[in-house]
Amino acid sequence: MRTLMLILSMMLLGSLCLPKSFALQGETEAPSATRSFEWTPEMIATMEALPLQHGGRIKPLRTWADFKLLGLSTRRKPEIEQDGEQIKIDAVAWVLDCMFFPELAATYPVLSVDDSSILQAVGLDVGDRGRRDRFSLEDLEPVRTELISSAQRIQGLDGNERSREETQTLDLAIRMRSLEDMMRTLAPIRMSVAVPEGGLLGQWATDGQANLVTLLTDLDQVRSALEKSDQAGQRMAASLAAAMEKGMAAGASGVAMVPPAGTRTDDEEWLDLGQALMATVTEEHETSRSVLLGLKQAQDAASAGDVEELQAALTQVVQATSDRGKARGELKELTSEVSFQNAQLFTLALVLFMCAFLFGALALLPGTRWLSWLAWGTSGIGALILVVGIIWRCLIIGRPPITNLYETAPFIGACGVILAMFVARIQRQKAILPLGALFAVAILFLSQSLELRDAVSSGDSMRNLMAVLDTNFWLATHVTIVTFGYCAGLFAWSLAALWVLALPFVQFHRRKMGASTAVWHRSLTRSIYGVVAFGLLFSLVGTILGGIWANYSWGRFWGWDPKENGALVIVLWQLVILHARMGGLIKDLGLALAAVALGSVVVFSWFGVNNLGVGLHSYGFTSGAARAMSFWHMANMLLIGWGLLWWMVPLMRGSQSKTNGA
Repeated sequence: MRTLMLILSMMLLGSLCLPKSFALQGETEAPSATRSFEWTPEMIATMEALPLQHGGRIKPLRTWADFKLLGLSTRRKPEIEQDGEQIKIDAVAWVLDCMFFPELAATYPVLSVDDSSILQAVGLDVGDRGRRDRFSLEDLEPVRTELISSAQRIQGLDGNERSREETQTLDLAIRMRSLEDMMRTLAPIRMSVAVPEGGLLGQWATDGQANLVTLLTDLDQVRSALEKSDQAGQRMAASLAAAMEKGMAAGASGVAMVPPAGTRTDDEEWLDLGQALMATVTEEHETSRSVLLGLKQAQDAASAGDVEELQAALTQVVQATSDRGKARGELKELTSEVSFQNAQLFTLALVLFMCAFLFGALALLPGTRWLSWLAWGTSGIGALILVVGIIWRCLIIGRPPITNLYETAPFIGACGVILAMFVARIQRQKAILPLGALFAVAILFLSQSLELRDAVSSGDSMRNLMAVLDTNFWLATHVTIVTFGYCAGLFAWSLAALWVLALPFVQFHRRKMGASTAVWHRSLTRSIYGVVAFGLLFSLVGTILGGIWANYSWGRFWGWDPKENGALVIVLWQLVILHARMGGLIKDLGLALAAVALGSVVVFSWFGVNNLGVGLHSYGFTSGAARAMSFWHMANMLLIGWGLLWWMVPLMRGSQSKTNGA
């Protein structure tokens, strides 16, 4: 038996060094290609709470499934064809199909392709599909080799040398491999070992094959049988070692679902199924045996269509991992995270803000006071839901509300709509309320884009922090205050944009009805000034706190880092606006146009310095955002040009009015 153990250990350790291939690993027990039942709500509820480790964080299967699908398909529910109809299935149900019915899941169109011409370039006939569509592994199978070959060539190029099509080709190949890796998650439990006819080993065999997991979970009796089988036992040991090598390589993945035997302090890394196979041989690890055996029973039940047995096996797997994880003190917020993912509070808030904008816009019409109350109600409820969602995330990760670039967006959205409600109440201007709702809608759409980037790059929006950011005090003070300064600057931009866009209507009504019709426009000017002053306070305090943090972390208060410079530019530009206004250098139009420029300054500090990829604050790098930022700055330049154009109109008409002077 010592010889057997040595062989197994050496083979398993060697398999760790085997490179991954794009192809699915061979399995001696092929899973069923069809599913004779539907995944029940009970099964989904059971499996979505399965704890696993991914990206250095313990999370539920629900979170992993949602972000995995979002990264592959840009949506949380895949749309598949069933009985001639297009239906959407839950992300957890999709993961279960990938695990237990990989051949069926290979027919699901979940790989998003932005430009189908990259597939035509490798020889795929896309037929009548549109330029942007979703493809399945089965669709890509005819050109799989060519796609991989192209990706390998492109991968050798420097990032700056790749064309847009080459970048998309490489991205598709990487996502295709990721999906294939998912579909071989349970390959280790389907591995079998050839067993000679008759003899002591026949009790584990069916049609000359014995399942690897069955043998390992009954290792003591297998050992006894091997010792009594002489040469047949040696051949069996060699076959077992080969199967273990295949199982170890097939089970190696970035997702680990088996808590280790050690304490949390001694061993932080969980085991994938390949490592769990080795753990059953090299150490006494009951959790590995329970999980492997439970998954084997679940696979058998799924293939046979036995729903009750499948539910029991899945429950066993979740129970085994949860009990071990709780014993290690790692699953305190797991259930809460499942509920958070299912609640989708940010999406609900987005819908409410859309309704608030619609109600608020219609409430500007005469005789629609009741719509104004609806706008206030939906804005308030949406803001409350957004705040609850932010606090909920804080409780899950044990951190302040902002730890990465994505989390700045919901925070700015919540603060923006609350600020809009406050300004609307003080100024008694009904137009500001729908503007605040529209501001929140735009920011939450941006948050969805940032969440998609996180899904592609890291598979989660609740990531572990870099060492320099691992401090709740400074995250709660400097980061939160600076982000509120961003919010005030962007909301001042939205007020200014409304002011500028309304210029032709204001001038028209002034000519027809007199100067009194421009009262709301002057009120909007006061709002812009107040919000800029409010933002200056938070930007200045936040920047100073950032310098203190830098002195604490890096030994210097100021180092002219791009992020530091961006914060300083915001403060300086806000000071310029306020002093120019107080000194009479600019009037209403000048204040509005300066606030429009402030929007570009804020966005550059918020996103732009991250795209530079240099400096100590480049941890939030987001590739591809430079084009969007260029459009943003161009739009602001056009907005400023629009304002100057309508300022010149009355001058060309010989108007003597100075109300809207620069």
